[in-house]
Amino acid sequence: MILTPIDGARKAEAERLFRETDRTVAQIAAETGLVAATLRKWNRHGGWRVAPAKAPPAAWSAPRCAALARIDRVHGVSRDDLAAVLGLSRRRAPAHFSACGLPEVATQPPPGPAALRLALRSHIARQIAGFDAALTEAAPGLDSARVLRDLGGLKRLLDDLDAESQVRGSETDAESGAADGSDPNDLPALRAQIAQRYAAFMGERPDAGLPPEPAAAPRPGAGP
Repeated sequence: MILTPIDGARKAEAERLFRETDRTVAQIAAETGLVAATLRKWNRHGGWRVAPAKAPPAAWSAPRCAALARIDRVHGVSRDDLAAVLGLSRRRAPAHFSACGLPEVATQPPPGPAALRLALRSHIARQIAGFDAALTEAAPGLDSARVLRDLGGLKRLLDDLDAESQVRGSETDAESGAADGSDPNDLPALRAQIAQRYAAFMGERPDAGLPPEPAAAPRPGAGP
């Protein structure tokens, strides 16, 4: 038996026809010159065309399928995430999603302002953690001027977020609330932490403030 090599272009064309047209396997085989059995095997393994299911999966009620569809529309959730949570293989997942009424391709809305603000706060928190490690370790050759500029930029970002959060107080409350009782997005606390880290680095009072901020008033009874 002589095996003829199959070039990638014909396989790619077969995949396109499966995904983008309703041609039968026999029609695709005739058009591409490929064996129908080979096409069925590729389609089965690659999930090129999912056969429409007539009913939802066993034990999946309509409300459960609707809940899955809502999660599928959440920004940042991928079909691979859903398959992993449900314990589905890549081969079985497309048919399961189709049976639950999900579209072939997930359509997710862009992230809203609340999600973007939360992501920005999280990014700022990671930046602060990086500065914390750098200042604590006091690595040789640390550029203190650059650290000062970066800390000042973070503070301005936090000020802008704080001003917006006061206007959108209800959204801020919905986004906050850590499990340990502390709020990692507490902007005043983050600003205070920045000032403390900078003061520790420069050997100043913790309430010295960040240039060009004025220092806080000394505590009553505090020494020079």
